Amino acid sequence: MLLREWVAIALVFGFLGAICVITKFSEVTSRTVIAREEEIPLISITLSGAVKAPGVYWCRPGTCLKKLLNEAGVSEVANRAKTPFKKILLVSQSIEIPAKKNSSYGREKISLEEN
Repeated sequence: MLLREWVAIALVFGFLGAICVITKFSEVTSRTVIAREEEIPLISITLSGAVKAPGVYWCRPGTCLKKLLNEAGVSEVANRAKTPFKKILLVSQSIEIPAKKNSSYGREKISLEEN
């Protein structure tokens, strides 16, 4: 065999060896990432205000508020312009969803009747 043929064979085996090493490394890395995700503690988010089901919700850090609001249900009187749907939740916190100004949601109605 000529030198060119030996070089070509060496390059092919080198390429195959590199692919095997990369595959093995990515497999180990993916297992490590999966193991880390299981160890992440949940955070508590207390939703109040103009939501259909107020209360405490548990989620992973990095969850979008929109996902929790889909679960809790946004009330018809919620002020959607002032609701931070894109907020990323990183720590435990309380969030109040604002109601529209002209709605009587959450306020007691005062009776003006006189006896």
